[in-house]
Amino acid sequence: PAAGGPAEGAPVLRGAFAVQVGAFAVEANARRLAARLGATFRAVRVVEFQDNRATWWRVRVGGYGDEEEAASAAAAFAEQDLAGFVVRED
Repeated sequence: PAAGGPAEGAPVLRGAFAVQVGAFAVEANARRLAARLGATFRAVRVVEFQDNRATWWRVRVGGYGDEEEAASAAAAFAEQDLAGFVVRED
């Protein structure tokens, strides 16, 4: 499936928390990671963010219903050598 599209058998996620698994200065790099994760997880997306220095593309997986559920997902990502941290979606 395309990044952000459904993966077969993966649960649909609709909560307010996500796990950010990457932030890239090059959009193509963010999209590449999102596509790789999109093969396994639903609700993978690339979120553009601008600060006063640059534009960043953040790769997030979520929305989990609560912070604890998102933290559990982040721990599962860490077991796959993919560091991530919990964020509350805007």
